[in-house]
Amino acid sequence: MLLLLKGNEKTVDETKIPETTEKVGDNTLTAPVTVTYGSGDKKREETVNVPIKVVKGYPQIVPVDEGKKQPSPEDSIDSNDYPEDATFEYKEEVDTSTPGDKKVTVVVKQGDKVLVEVPATVRVVEKLS
Repeated sequence: MLLLLKGNEKTVDETKIPETTEKVGDNTLTAPVTVTYGSGDKKREETVNVPIKVVKGYPQIVPVDEGKKQPSPEDSIDSNDYPEDATFEYKEEVDTSTPGDKKVTVVVKQGDKVLVEVPATVRVVEKLS
């Protein structure tokens, strides 16, 4: 069992992160993380494989709103995939003033730390008359 204590340095080589496109639900993916313990003469490094959970965004359908009312980011993802104290926001404002499919990014945070950015779609449709 590896215990990562605060203050230890953790490094991820982003060139070794596996491709995740079309791999939602694949529980075999891992990424190597190098953890540095101690300092000076007692400094040592260990590389561990950390599991990766690939999540998906869900299409959300909202009506056109000339006031640009923002849809709920939680409706574009499965919030149960994240810690209870996670917060959700859109990376960019969603243009709800015109109909169409709007590509969005839901940013999932825990405190000030960004956990993940999830691509999703908001479909803006004409209001029924």
